[in-house]
Amino acid sequence: MFKRFSSRGIVVSVPEDHGATDVLDVSERSAVVQPHDYPEDTYHACWYYFGVTNKAASRSSIKITLQNLPIDPPYYGGKGYEPFWKNSVWSTDRMNWKRITDKNQKFGESSVEIQMDLGPEESRWIAETYPVTYQDYSNLMEQLPNYRGSELEREKILLGKTEKGRPLYAVKFTSPSSGDKKVMLLVSGQHAVEESGKIFTHTVIQWLNENYRISKAREVLRNCEVYVVPLANPDGCYDGRMNTNAKGENPLIDACVETQCIFKLIDEIKPSILINAHGWGNLLGKAPHEGWYHWDESDPFYLHMKKNMYGVGSVDEPEKEGAEKPSDHIIKEDFKIENYAHSRYGTYTGILEIDWNSYKPSADAREVRPTLQQIRKRSLEYFLTASSMLI
Repeated sequence: MFKRFSSRGIVVSVPEDHGATDVLDVSERSAVVQPHDYPEDTYHACWYYFGVTNKAASRSSIKITLQNLPIDPPYYGGKGYEPFWKNSVWSTDRMNWKRITDKNQKFGESSVEIQMDLGPEESRWIAETYPVTYQDYSNLMEQLPNYRGSELEREKILLGKTEKGRPLYAVKFTSPSSGDKKVMLLVSGQHAVEESGKIFTHTVIQWLNENYRISKAREVLRNCEVYVVPLANPDGCYDGRMNTNAKGENPLIDACVETQCIFKLIDEIKPSILINAHGWGNLLGKAPHEGWYHWDESDPFYLHMKKNMYGVGSVDEPEKEGAEKPSDHIIKEDFKIENYAHSRYGTYTGILEIDWNSYKPSADAREVRPTLQQIRKRSLEYFLTASSMLI
């Protein structure tokens, strides 16, 4: 379902289940849009996802102006990364996405003009990153009924419902083999439009579901129970909120209904490792960052990831001088599910930050902007490296 805004020449469409885009003006050959700003949200608005269709009888040049964009990512004050909207993507079919070329963009301090040529009835979709909508989550859950075979046991678990009545699910993967097994818990979507975190968990779900007969997956499933919460903030995803649920609460730091559901799951499964996947600040595969998001410098999970996977606990480019880091108080007390699991069950925890803006597959490689295929490949590498600690 879409909200549509029309002129004689073009139609601007915003998905209802993940848009968060305000359409301010639509004229015959141009439109002005901006991210929707939820005043109670933790960060100022940065998310957008919309489409433009040419309704003219001939090929037309169309200009889209995105305005009121955040100048800096939160907490960095110009000392960290360039504005993320300078790396927007576009698509003709909402399935295959590419970076918008520099020749098609003109940047202002807090705006960008995007120029495109469209034929009659041709559409172009634009998003801040590769979009993972609420409907994607709903479709994924519908495709995963409970299953028990000789090599795979898959169970879909309803953890509870949100303020707006949307279901919050976990999916359990293991093999029916007997014996004690270690438990991994993967969570994403607490910050509902941090898309790359959701792509991490979706990648793991799809890989285990489709490849459980291959040797790497068999080894994981024989030794581990893997629980995945692919969208920990369904209402926030539907609305297109940056960090909050329908009540304006931040599931990362507030003990809201969504967080309470995950507390109950933690009590039931007592995980050995908990990975909370986000997609904001750090470079690809960096979690925990050295000095961030870990309980102690001798933490075995932190050291395992740092030793065995490039980009974890190291910097792919020099740390920006003066970049702020959260205090130990924020890490140890306000990160609710991490603190809960670690303090009660000694769980090793990490926050996986996947940033779209920079990607280097190895220390000596040149920096490239990642494709969706590269993000999925790197996500699987991270999962297999983490699970190897339990095998």
